[in-house]
Formats: sequence, C-alpha cells, structure tokens
Amino acid sequence: MAAQQPKPNGLAARARALVDGEIQHAIREDGGDIVFERLDGHTVHVRMGGVCCVCPSAPRTVKLFVERRLRDDVSPDLVVEAHFVKPYYMMR
Repeated sequence: MAAQQPKPNGLAARARALVDGEIQHAIREDGGDIVFERLDGHTVHVRMGGVCCVCPSAPRTVKLFVERRLRDDVSPDLVVEAHFVKPYYMMR
C-alpha cells in the first residue's frame, strides 16, 4: 500500500505551525520576525520583518534555516519565498 500524500490544507497547516512556532521563536531571538502568509502549490510565502530587513544574511537564513526546516519536517518539495517588510521607523 502506497503512502498517501498529505492534503494541501494539511500541508499548509503543518507549514504554518512550524513557521509561526519554532522558526518564529528562533528568528525573534535575533531581533527579526517571520510570519507565515500562504502556501501556493509547494511555495511557502513568508513575511520577514524586524532586523531581517536590514541584515545581509537574511536571504541565507531563509534558504539555509527556514526552507531546510520546512523541507525536513513538512515536505521535501517545499520552497520558501520571503517578502521583506521594513517597519515604519526604518523606511527612508
């Protein structure tokens, strides 16, 4: 009997739980912020804020930490697309 693929809603819920839980906690420890926005197919869209908006390592954090954790714990097919949003006091 072949293993069943998780339903899209189940996949989104699992991705959201990981991003808004463990991953968010780790990012916030360094002064950044991350929020799950949506899942489109196999692309997880997240919004990055805080110091992540000015950190030169933020794109590497997205690929080497966030995407890797999601691939390891949710689905190996996931890709993360990050949208960086500066707080109002950093906009200039």
